[in-house]
Formats: sequence, structure tokens, C-alpha cells
Amino acid sequence: MSKSNFFIIIILLSSASICLNPFHSIGGDWEFETGLKYNVVLQKSGYFEADTFSSTTEYMYYFSPEYEAEFGNNKITSTSLVSAGSKTLRGQLELEYEYKSDLIKWELSDRIDGRLYHTAGESDRTYGKNYLKSYFKLYKGKYEIGNTVWLESKRYKVLDDYRYNYDLAKVELSVSRELGENNELKLSYQYGSRSVQDSSEANYNKHIGRLFWESWFGLGNFVTFDLEVEGRDYLSPGEEDDYNNIYAVYNGTYYVGLVTSIYSEYEFESRDYEGESFVHSDYYVHSINAGPQFQVSTPLRLGFAPQVEYANSDSAAFGDAYTELGIELQFDYMKYKKIWVNLVYKPGYRWYNIEDDIYEMYSNYSFHEIMLLFDWWFFKNTRLNITATYYPESHENDEDDMTTSYISAKVEYEF
Repeated sequence: MSKSNFFIIIILLSSASICLNPFHSIGGDWEFETGLKYNVVLQKSGYFEADTFSSTTEYMYYFSPEYEAEFGNNKITSTSLVSAGSKTLRGQLELEYEYKSDLIKWELSDRIDGRLYHTAGESDRTYGKNYLKSYFKLYKGKYEIGNTVWLESKRYKVLDDYRYNYDLAKVELSVSRELGENNELKLSYQYGSRSVQDSSEANYNKHIGRLFWESWFGLGNFVTFDLEVEGRDYLSPGEEDDYNNIYAVYNGTYYVGLVTSIYSEYEFESRDYEGESFVHSDYYVHSINAGPQFQVSTPLRLGFAPQVEYANSDSAAFGDAYTELGIELQFDYMKYKKIWVNLVYKPGYRWYNIEDDIYEMYSNYSFHEIMLLFDWWFFKNTRLNITATYYPESHENDEDDMTTSYISAKVEYEF
């Protein structure tokens, strides 16, 4: 993509994003964001006694106007996004209508997303996606009864084993009840069906039951619990792809005084396939994360959170069973509309539970994960945003060593 064509695309897309917005000529509130973005992804690994290094870079311009207007009980929202990069061209339009009264709430939205990926020496890859959603809620005393319908379609210009056209429909019914002040329980059931045009074996039906409970109490104390059970049935001749899945997560924060809270999290997932193979095998994984949090909220927000993490997994897939132990240190500093720094450092070690070396696919390793989120408003409406991760793995077998790095920087102007 030549530079001249690149800037022509920027001008055309920026103008079209407003002109195609169906509400641009009527009253309401507008907000605009525009900026430049630069992404870098680096990966270094060793395979078959030879080091390999790969990198991906892209610069991008983006422009996003947002419109909102309220008329009595009605609200209309429109969001557009256009971006043109050295490798990617993207356009997105989302429209949403909302009606709300003391008795009911109804939301209807549609999101259209189109993308083009350009790689030198290869044919351009394009796809389009449409996502239609209707959400209805009825308020009845301490109860809330909800109904949600999703219709999703995706179309590729060029198909392969990983890119295929499909249609997905989902319907959900839910009931929520207040159990007291700041205490709520929600039950829901969802049915979904996917149809893949060129592969009937990828079609499936799924059933999901969910229980969610949250409670806020005292000063800065809260507990949430989420349990989801899914059954998925692929419409293929055999049953080896069908599975049942259980996912549960608990979060809790307890304020113990001064500027200190105790945070705890437990996460569990289990999957049981109808037929096991090297590709599909039963597994479970669970993790525990707990530790103190220290936070001072003044004109500045300053936080520090050392936490201990433990994870364990078991699977019939060779090499997938492991135990992991790590420590997470988190530093958070924020001055509103001035600067925000969030830095996480997580060292740890992973042991693979391999009984027979003949099946060993991975070697034990130590890791040091570093994550950075940085925002700096160097002018009133202009900010620099940097997102970066650095994750080196040091294996007992040097040939398995791997390092992954990612950095994204953008300058954004809001008006």
C-alpha cells in the first residue's frame, strides 16, 4: 500500500464515517476521537536446536465519532470507527436504540464490521461481520425478567480451515431477584445454534445454564460467584467433539482497616468430551489468587498489591498436566486526566506432571511476566497511551526457551 493511497484512504474514511452516520444532521451530543497508533509484536523461540525470531509491526490512523441523543424515554446512540494501517483497513458502524420506563427496558442494536488484511506478496484477506442484538427486561418488584436474542453472521472472501462463513443464533431467558440491599441473585438459560455453510460437521447446538450472585456489604467489601454449565452437541456423524463444560469463579475483597484490603479469587474449569482423542481430551484446571491490597485515594490514587498465585491442571492430552506457582506484584498510580500507570510483575515456575518421558512435549520452566499500562495527558485533550508486555520463559531444556514481547503506542486527540 503506497503512502499516497494510504492518505487518500484516511481522508475518504474519515469523511464517510460522519456522512454515513444516520443522525449527523439532527440535534444531540457528538464526541470525536482520532489518533495515530503503532504496534510491535516480537517473539523469540528455539526449535530443533535453531533459534527463530519473528516480528510484526504496523502503524495505523483511526477516527471515531460518537453520537448520543435522548428524547423522553428514548435514547439513540451511534458509534463509528474507521482505521487505515500499513496492513489493515477497517470500518465499523454500531447503532443502538433504547427505551426505558419504570416497568420495562428494551435495547436494540446492530454492529457492522468490515476488515481487510494486506500482506506483501499475498492476496488481500477480507471479511464482514454483522451482530444484531435485542434485549428486553421487565421490572416486577424485587424481580427482573430478561430476554436476549443475538443474531451473528460472518463472511470471508477467501475460505480455509480456519476461516469459514457461519450464522449463529442465541436466545437467553433470565430471572434476577434482590435478596436484600446490594445483594442480587441471577439465573439464566441460553440456547444457541451455529450453521457453517461449507462444513456441516462444524454445526452445533449448545445449552448454557448460569447462576450469578453478588453482594456488597460494609465499607469496601464485596463477593461475587459465577457458575456456568454448558453442553455442546456437534451435528457431525460421531460424538467425539461433543462435550460438557463447567466453569466457576469466585471473587472477594474484604476491607480490614486503614488502607488495606484482602483480595481472593478462585477459578475452576472442567471439560468432559464424549469421545477422547489426541485433539480432544478431558481436562480440569483450577487456580487460586490471594493477597493484600494497599490503596490510598487522595487527589492521587496510589495502590500496591502483592499476591500469591497457584494453578493446577490435569489432562489426558500429553504434556498438558501442570502445576504453577507465582507471585504477582502490582503498582497503580493515577491522577485523573493527568497520568495513569499500572505496572504488574509476575515471576513464577511451572512444573509439568509427566509420568513417562516418552510423552514429554514441554519442559519445566520459570517465567517473568511484566505488563504495563500507561496514559499521559500531555495536553488537555491529547494523550499518549502505551500498552506493553514482556514474557520470557526459561526452560530446563534450553531448546524450549521462548520470549514474547508486545508493545502498542498511540497518540489520541478527543474533541
